[in-house]
Amino acid sequence: MMPKKYKVLRNDCIILFFVILAMLMRYISFDNVFYRSTADVIRPLIYIGMIFLWRESIKRRIFIKSVRFYITSITSLMIFWMILRTMRAIFF
Repeated sequence: MMPKKYKVLRNDCIILFFVILAMLMRYISFDNVFYRSTADVIRPLIYIGMIFLWRESIKRRIFIKSVRFYITSITSLMIFWMILRTMRAIFF
């Protein structure tokens, strides 16, 4: 079993990798339409995944039911907003 500080460092490095990946997908211009539209879909999926993981982390760490309910509701609305934003960018 890994010590806790190495686990936290590993998780931080994974999150940093995905943030940099999403940033690169935003700033690198693709000439091919397929690559550009794929990057436009993958980038929000990365953000939605990170928000979802943060929500699950909060559900495990917060013991007060009312606070946990409000924070998980807020993260659910954030995920919903990202999905709507992505659909608007793709279809409209």
